Parts: sequence; C-alpha cells; structure tokens
Amino acid sequence: YTTSLGYTGTQGSQEEAVASFENTYEASTSITFKATKSLKKQTLGSRKFDFYIKGTDGTNYSEKTVQNNGADITFDEISYTQNDLKGVSEKTFKYEIGEKTPTDTSITGDTSKYKVSVTVSKNNNGTLNITKVTVDGGTYEKAENTNIYTIKPPANSEKDATFVNTYGAS
Repeated sequence: YTTSLGYTGTQGSQEEAVASFENTYEASTSITFKATKSLKKQTLGSRKFDFYIKGTDGTNYSEKTVQNNGADITFDEISYTQNDLKGVSEKTFKYEIGEKTPTDTSITGDTSKYKVSVTVSKNNNGTLNITKVTVDGGTYEKAENTNIYTIKPPANSEKDATFVNTYGAS
C-alpha cells in the first residue's frame, strides 16, 4: 500500500517541487492448522499418513500435503497480505482438509473432509487480522497470542476431530 502526496508550485517563471511524501507498508497475517491421527486395532507408532489442505474458493492456494508426526498433524503456515484482499477490507478464504487414501491396503482410510473458512480483515491502523475461523460451520475464537487452530467440528456435529484409520479391515 503506497500513499503519495505531491505539490508543485510556481515562483515567478520557475516551477519547483515544494513537497513530496511517500509512505509504504505491507500488512500480513498468517494461520496454521493442526489435527490429530489415530489408528484402530494397531498402534500408530511411526506409521506415516498423508493429509492435504487445498483452497476451494478459486484462490491460488495450491494443494499442499503433509505427513503426521506420531498423532500430530501440522499443516504449513498460510500467509495473507493486503494484496490477497484485492482492495476490500475483509475477505473469507475457504479450504478443504482431509486425508489421502493410505497406500497400505490393509488399512481403511478416514474419508472425513473438513470445510474450513478463514476471514481476514484489514484494520484502520494498517494491519491485518484473522477475525473468524469456521470448521464445518462451527465458529472458533482466535487463540490468545497465536494463530494456530486445531481442526474441530462444531459440538453438534457427528464428526470426530481425529482422523481415524482401521487396520486389517476387509
């Protein structure tokens, strides 16, 4: 965002620049999503599974894949700048989070898909904030001093907050 102020005055037959100011700032914010993984009928141990997050609202956010570390799944940080708002003061970005089909055919994968919306707002002081996060329609308040959200469906949902696979299913 750039603001310029300029003034050219004349004094006699000469033009001279009286004042020119240019202020530039780049506002940004970010969010990180976390989820958990479990395996029924076997211990999870060091088994690795692939999870994805992808933009679903026509944004340029390409699908990204991460693997679990034990029961923990941490997706890459998603950053937003004022350019992402495209001139408006608030915009909602939509994503889908899920698990890719396991390559081990003895494991039945979890087919849950979570619909996540992130609303980013521009403040009057030149900063951006994440003002609302929804997962499958449930709203979450921003955690204190962090932009890390754990994927949880709303309380009235039948979904579980954990991706669960079953070992030895046929």
